[in-house]
Amino acid sequence: MLVDNALNIYTDGSSFQNPRVGGIGMVFIGVNAEGQEFLNFNLCPPGYKGASNNQMELLACVMALEEAERLPELPLIAKIVVHSDSQYATRGYLSAPFWRANKWLNRDGRPVDHPELWLRLLRIKARLRKRIEFKWEKGHTAKHPYNKLADKLAKESARNPLNPPLQVVDVRRKVSKQQSRTGSVEMQGQTFVVRIVTSHYMSLQRMHKYKYEVMTPESPFVGALDIIYSNRNISLRPDHRYLVTVNTNAKVPLILEVHEEITD
Repeated sequence: MLVDNALNIYTDGSSFQNPRVGGIGMVFIGVNAEGQEFLNFNLCPPGYKGASNNQMELLACVMALEEAERLPELPLIAKIVVHSDSQYATRGYLSAPFWRANKWLNRDGRPVDHPELWLRLLRIKARLRKRIEFKWEKGHTAKHPYNKLADKLAKESARNPLNPPLQVVDVRRKVSKQQSRTGSVEMQGQTFVVRIVTSHYMSLQRMHKYKYEVMTPESPFVGALDIIYSNRNISLRPDHRYLVTVNTNAKVPLILEVHEEITD
């Protein structure tokens, strides 16, 4: 489990619903070239309101590296290995340099979530000037006590949500009985009525991100909840209904035009 001649950091993020809160946990173990531990401590900072699980998984990695930067033992450390059970974090770490160069859009042109955290991760990586590896660890099994400890710390953190949300998302209750599912509404260039459930302005991409539900009874997707984007010139408010036209690109769903707000 532990990598010799390295600072091993086990991270985890956790989130709860109703109300939505999240937290992070970090376990630091320094091991020298002979396999002997020279450092061992844990961190369980206060949690965050309005947090998602992916957001907390990524934040745990970012804050762990920022903590490593402050360690007096840093000159003794040959490399840093971040252990995480989050494929979102471990895979994204490899893609983040491309996303930054591509203005925080993925290879399909879809806006990347949490770009501010990915940018923060790249900046601490550059400041550390150490070899940094991200290693995916499977779940919280008995064979991974440090993963289990990080998970316990993350849950404790989430139960103490003293920090405000990391991003401002305007949220309203959905009307539909269906669950939100990305890709549930096919992009066919259609015009229909949508009700906005959540709205978030993504400042680095200069785009709006919405969760919406289809309200047009004649639509085959009526009641479906999905994600869609618009440029910064189109700004829609949660709990309001709009007649819109969408594009035909399923990989990057966009609102192309707003015809009118439906008020009756």
